[in-house]
Parts: sequence; structure tokens; C-alpha cells
Amino acid sequence: MKVSLSSAALFAYAVMTFATAGPADAASPVPLVVPDEINIPSGPAGASILLGKKLITDTKKMLPNNVGNGLTCTNCHLGAGTVALAGPYVGLWGMFPEYRDRGGSIDSLTERINDCFERAMNGKALAYNSNEMNAMLMYVNWLSTGVPTGSPVVGRGMGKVDNALKPNAAHGKQVYAQKCTSCHGANGEGTKNPAGGYSFPPIWGPASFNIGAGMAHTFTAAAFIKNNMPLGQGGSLSEQDAVDVAEFMTHQPRPAFAAAKDDYAKGNKPKDARNGSADAAGAAVVAQAGAPDTAAAPAPAPIAAVVGNAARGGQKVQMCQGCHGIDGWRTAYPEVYNVPRLAGQHAAYLAVALKAYRSGERGHSTMRAIAASLSDQDIADVAAYYAQSGVRTAVK
Repeated sequence: MKVSLSSAALFAYAVMTFATAGPADAASPVPLVVPDEINIPSGPAGASILLGKKLITDTKKMLPNNVGNGLTCTNCHLGAGTVALAGPYVGLWGMFPEYRDRGGSIDSLTERINDCFERAMNGKALAYNSNEMNAMLMYVNWLSTGVPTGSPVVGRGMGKVDNALKPNAAHGKQVYAQKCTSCHGANGEGTKNPAGGYSFPPIWGPASFNIGAGMAHTFTAAAFIKNNMPLGQGGSLSEQDAVDVAEFMTHQPRPAFAAAKDDYAKGNKPKDARNGSADAAGAAVVAQAGAPDTAAAPAPAPIAAVVGNAARGGQKVQMCQGCHGIDGWRTAYPEVYNVPRLAGQHAAYLAVALKAYRSGERGHSTMRAIAASLSDQDIADVAAYYAQSGVRTAVK
């Protein structure tokens, strides 16, 4: 798909956004507010924004020559870059150019995006003036609407965990088996979908991110895991559990990245930084703490053998709406608990979660009671319904 957007049009759109952003205040984080898609402008600018979002949510399919593994941008930047503490793009437009310790240089946003393509995607950089790069920039620009230039949003990045904690990969292996295998597989291989991509990404092996990626750092991965995993249950793991499972996961075999040997050449190298040669060093660390027996555990069975029907599912979600249908995806009783957004979630994940509530593996009493009444077909139908992008309310 091609969207014609001149450099002048891109600049004009950026100026328009900056003009409404307000004064810069780098010292004051501002709330993370995701603009409503109804306000995406018409014409070439709007088409480019929508293309940018599509590239981020379906990266492998849209850019097969640039993605060298099975990942998409939204595997790390959850919700297409709209979720706090999950690498949100909101506000990034006004934060770049920015100094980064890893390269010891001032990087543009374009360079930062290509850094992800080369490391997280284990692939090749986009041309700086390509239609696709401009579309991704336009999407980030639009998401940053209203954010003062130079001000970070609350929840920028992945968050932090205590890096004084001592990682225990052997315990991390146990946490992984208990909390992660239903989605990511016994051997980190991920869960494929019928379209040939992944419902849940591979987190080690040849189809995963390489050793130069930020997520290959134990404490970076631990922060992401602590705040976001298991999906829909962010915050349920202790910091120690998150650090341990991150240590286990990050030191499994994965692609090398030779250029990582030059990372942090000017200093400020974090203690969990990798050297780029991948898995001779990485596997040795795991072996000392208890290497996984990858032959011992069989690959998990397919998550859902039943094909869901979204139209039928829309007639079965009335009991879900009392909590998940509230604006902001909060329960009617926010002092008790918050509830996750269901619209746009992967159907396979929703099916796994509902079956876990039904079996008692997950412990929320209301969800257990609801899931207990659902058949496998009901679960597949409800999952298919909510997986449709933009669904918020039940079918009338």
C-alpha cells in the first residue's frame, strides 16, 4: 500500500501538532492520554497515520524484507504503543532527538525505530525517506497530540525493577513453567495463528529478538514482565519472580548481533548488557543456574480446537459488559479492582484466560463463576467477538 505524503505535508502536520501541544516542560511528566481515532484527520495525513498503525500491529506481514523473525512492534509496544509501562509511543514525538547511552550519540526518532528493526526484529533498517517510515512517524506524531514538547508521559518506557535483586534462573524456570508456557510454549517457541504469524510471540530461538535487543537485558525484560505479564494480569508477579523469569528467558538461545559488542562504548553500561556474541556466554549463565531440559517437556497442544464465531459471540457477552463495557475498561466498582481492555486482544489469549478461570487456575471469583457456565464453543465465540478491533459494547 502506498500513501503519497510529501515532506512538506509531513512537516506541516508536525507544525500543526506542535502548535497545539503547549509549552515544553521536560521536568514534569504528563498524563498518558491516547487520542480517539475518530479525530484522525482525513486525506493523505490520516491515511498515513492509519498505515503507520497497521505497520506496527502487523509488522512481519507488511514488511517481510525488514523483519527477520516472527515478531511485530506491538509484541513489546502493547496496544499499538498506547499502554503505560509497555513502551508507549504517546509523547515520543516531542522527546526526540535524544541522547542514548547505548550508542553514545544523539538519535533521531527515525534512528530509534530502525534500532528496533535491527535488534528486536532481527532484521534490516527501513529507508529513512520511505513511505513506511514516514507512516510510522506520522502515527507516533498523532499519538503525541497534546503532549508538551520535551515532556515525558507517565508510564514512558517499561518501568523499573530493583536492579540490586540477584537473579535466580533456576527459580525463573519454575515461574516460566507455571505462568508463561500456555502462551509462549514450553520451549519459548510462541503460539502460531492460522494466518502463519503468531498469536503469542516466540521469546527465544531463531524467530525471536536477538541478543542486541533491549528485551535481552534481564532487568529491562523484568520490568516489562512485572508490569504486563501474564497478559491481562500485569503486577501479579513479585519483582523477584519477574527478575528470575527474565534471567531464565533472556539467556536462552537466540540470534547473535555482532554490533552489540560496541554498545555503551562511552560508558554507563548496565550490568545486564549483552556482548553481542549471543549464546556461548548466554547459555553458560543459564547452565550455572540450571539449564532448561528442552527435550523433557512436549510442545503444548493447540490453544483452541474450536473455531469461534464473532457474530454468535456478540450475543453471549452481556455478562461481560457490567465490567468490561465501562468507559476506560474499569469495573463499576473501581475501588475494588480494575479490569483489562478486551477489545482487540488476541482471540487465542482470551480463550486461554477463560479456560484458566473455568479450571480454577486463575483465582478471580467473579470470573471463575462466569467461565464455569461457558462451553468450549462459548469461549471460542466470545474470544472471536472481542478480538475484533474496536469492539467496546455488546451487540444489541
